[in-house]
Amino acid sequence: MAPVTRSLAKILPLRDQSAQARINRLPVGIFTAILLFCLPNKFEPYFAFKTLVLCQPAINFWLDHAKEQPFSLCVQSKYGYDKGIYNVRNVYNLFNIIAPFSSRCQELNVKIDSIDHVPFFTWKGGKVPALERLLLQVTNRINEDGFHKGDTIPPITVFDGAPALRAATLGFSSKRLSDPSYFPFPWHQLTHLKIVYRVLPKVSQEFLKQCINLEQASFVIGSLSDTANHLPRHPIITLGRLLSLKIILKEPFETQGLFRDYSFPNLRLFELSVKRTRDIVTVTAVPAGISSESLTSLQLSGAQLSMDTHTISRYFSECPSLQNLVLSLPNIFIRDILSTLAGVVQFLPRLKMLILYTCVSRESDLISDETISACEKLFVAWTKHYFSTDKAMQLLTMYQRAPNLLSPCCQWSSCLQHRQHRHHDNVAKEIEKILHSRLKIDFSLI
Repeated sequence: MAPVTRSLAKILPLRDQSAQARINRLPVGIFTAILLFCLPNKFEPYFAFKTLVLCQPAINFWLDHAKEQPFSLCVQSKYGYDKGIYNVRNVYNLFNIIAPFSSRCQELNVKIDSIDHVPFFTWKGGKVPALERLLLQVTNRINEDGFHKGDTIPPITVFDGAPALRAATLGFSSKRLSDPSYFPFPWHQLTHLKIVYRVLPKVSQEFLKQCINLEQASFVIGSLSDTANHLPRHPIITLGRLLSLKIILKEPFETQGLFRDYSFPNLRLFELSVKRTRDIVTVTAVPAGISSESLTSLQLSGAQLSMDTHTISRYFSECPSLQNLVLSLPNIFIRDILSTLAGVVQFLPRLKMLILYTCVSRESDLISDETISACEKLFVAWTKHYFSTDKAMQLLTMYQRAPNLLSPCCQWSSCLQHRQHRHHDNVAKEIEKILHSRLKIDFSLI
């Protein structure tokens, strides 16, 4: 067997958070595969093959080294029009080699440009009984449906035989891949699900009625199809086990029509975020199905996200169980929300925690004394981009001028970040000193 050299395999430390970042920085046209073997009582490191031509003896070496232990596989093919054919060949080679060992695959992470790059969809006899976690994202840069003209789309049935599958992240641009006739999937087994769609088609919500055991769901949505909000209504489908729902919008559109045929009566956490949009998204109504009675945590984030005052007053007054509110918004939106919430009877005193991620405002009315005194815990965090000595001094002044508000019923804490800046360190230490003396907070744990 040919020896494995460092030119064939680059060793990345196990669970190194920068490993994914290193992969993302690779130039286009580079194929990357990572094999992670779980050996008894220890973990072998990641092995990332970055060569354009994979060496079968090298892969066999690691497969033999793992013996009968389960393994995780990560494949990313960054498409380059001049080198795309090499990527296709590499993906085929890798999965043909892995096919006999598919029953040992415990985690599969695949990011590719086209479905026809990967033959594991049509593995003959290839089963994945040990598969627990799946990430499958297809960019479909070859054509709209991810197939060459004239090609037929074979059903993707390999995941239908995955009895251990519990968590899945799926990203499809093609509407045809959302069709259950082409993609039978064990939705009923999943407890964790994340869906990434450029366009949210009609069938994208149909599979939810099969997710009877779903506990956490996340949806990244580019836009709604033209007919999504005009579809005929169906009987309400209840997903009683869903506890957490996150929606990330990449284009502004009306959110009220989302999940209008579903009910989540036991939902505890709801997060709405807006990313990469130029226009301000004003939320006039929360998505249908979101139960305000059971909700305990709510998070709103995004530089372009806003809520009208009527929605704030109406919705928050109907949230008797809400305990945690996180606002990661521009100052002007936070000010509007806080001023509106101040008029909602007994809302702020009910909160266990209010977290504000923003820059410290020059206006003194961003966080009023009434807001401070009403909240049991108030966390103020700022980002490196907005942080300055002036803003830190303003925050310090706010702490110094409100000693009487830091009573046992009102605790103030702060996420002190980016202390690597020397000219900020003295101010940060002074704030820590005040809070430590009053609240007995150990900032070494933050």
